[in-house]
Amino acid sequence: MMASCIPFSSLKERYAKVPPRTLKAFKYTELEKATLNFHRSNKIGEHVYKGVISMIWEDDHRKVDVAIKKLSGMQAKKCREWVRDVISLNEIEHPNLIKLIGYCAKDNKKDPHFGCRFLVYEFMKNGSVRDHLSDHASFEPLGWEMRVKIARDAARALAYLHGKHIVYKLFKSSVVLLDNQCNVKLADYIISRLGPFPSPAMERNGSMHEAFAVAEFEMEEEINCDLHEFSAYGPPEFFDHYKLRAENDVWSFGIFLCELLTGSDPSNNNRLRHEIPYVNWVEQHFSSATRLREIIDPRLRGKYVLESAQELAMIAKTCLRKEPNFRPSMRKVAAMMHGISSA
Repeated sequence: MMASCIPFSSLKERYAKVPPRTLKAFKYTELEKATLNFHRSNKIGEHVYKGVISMIWEDDHRKVDVAIKKLSGMQAKKCREWVRDVISLNEIEHPNLIKLIGYCAKDNKKDPHFGCRFLVYEFMKNGSVRDHLSDHASFEPLGWEMRVKIARDAARALAYLHGKHIVYKLFKSSVVLLDNQCNVKLADYIISRLGPFPSPAMERNGSMHEAFAVAEFEMEEEINCDLHEFSAYGPPEFFDHYKLRAENDVWSFGIFLCELLTGSDPSNNNRLRHEIPYVNWVEQHFSSATRLREIIDPRLRGKYVLESAQELAMIAKTCLRKEPNFRPSMRKVAAMMHGISSA
């Protein structure tokens, strides 16, 4: 017998005040049917499956393409934390954030899938930015104007999340998704809610830094499972304390800008001609326009604006400052991105 989902009304009574917008409480059988019993052909990411669910969507009953994220292991055991995140996601609305449609939980202790929890999101058919930059991508390469727009929208979304006291465990190009019109939709920010934040914003060396409280990972295993990607996108100080900070996202956004400029995957050092860290390899080409041209993604075929490429490189370099306190806030980064012209 399949376990029923946690009624959202009970979550409201136990944990938080729920806003008027409601989330659908899916039955596990609905998710099984949508994904053909979580068949591997429908797997589109780590613990993420695509599916089709018949439901009322935007006041119309129709079949909706969805992405279903399975939370298990350490994540699923933290029930209260998970409930808090679901409610938090229901409060978040931004044009550049993926929309949460519903949730499901398996809480019958006799069930072999006990502890599994699922989040159901709108499905992005255009994949991720990493998909478009990959050498083996089935998508068309991203043009220059689109890359600048993606960087601008991603910065705005990150600044919005930071304003809500939410940071990523690891911001990377694979969580920057694109909808049918190639609008940016950030995903996978659920596990990193921080707070409370009693400190005011602080000004250091001319840069405004939002004073975030920090959250330590309870288990280093949560880091070790993604050690390769953490090494590629995570800031150098992260491995000293395993703490989530707003400055982590700023560093990762700098890596993301380098990725948009070069097309090179920071987690794939085989692309580099010299055995040096990705950041060093990129930054040594920021010294002049001539050197910058050497690493611009060849798939652009020279169709880019050098002046805006230099501006992106400058912002990336600012985000990649070794000292976390000297990195700009994402609000300031978004403001700098707003002034960049793609034409």
